[in-house]
Amino acid sequence: AAQLTRGLDCAIERMGVQQTLIASLQAAESAESVREEFLARINQEVRSPLNGIVGMSDLLLNTDLNEEQNGYVEMLRGCTKSLLALLNDLLDFSKANTARLDLERIEFDFRQMLSEALQSRSRDCVARGADLTCTVERNVPRVLQGDPGRLRQIINSLVRTILPHSDGGEIAIRAEVQ
Repeated sequence: AAQLTRGLDCAIERMGVQQTLIASLQAAESAESVREEFLARINQEVRSPLNGIVGMSDLLLNTDLNEEQNGYVEMLRGCTKSLLALLNDLLDFSKANTARLDLERIEFDFRQMLSEALQSRSRDCVARGADLTCTVERNVPRVLQGDPGRLRQIINSLVRTILPHSDGGEIAIRAEVQ
């Protein structure tokens, strides 16, 4: 009888553990669903308007503006692109944590991409009194194949991370083929 009681106690305990595991699994699935919905809404409701602002800024830059207005629109465009890059970094970080980060494989002009990426950070560098320099060795092909958006994000992230530690110094970027 004592063995039967211990056996029943163990079975009841296992059932309790199983119910706890099932409840935990359901809670995790629910949390994942909420996270997915949040990321989808952020992607749609924040990224889309930011892309619209960048596009409208581009259109505005193609109109007759005086030098001061042109400077303001350039700043607006640059700030919006920085905010969009930050948002993309956050969304990509979230995707990377769930192993769902997709990389593009397209041809792109490396020097142009690098110039655009550094141009968006140059104002921040000037504000901090830091010089931003870039050297692209001759052996780096002009056209590369890969993900220019991710590469731009990496460059921006590196400069953004280094910048607070470079008051009055220099941030030097060098590209070479190894």
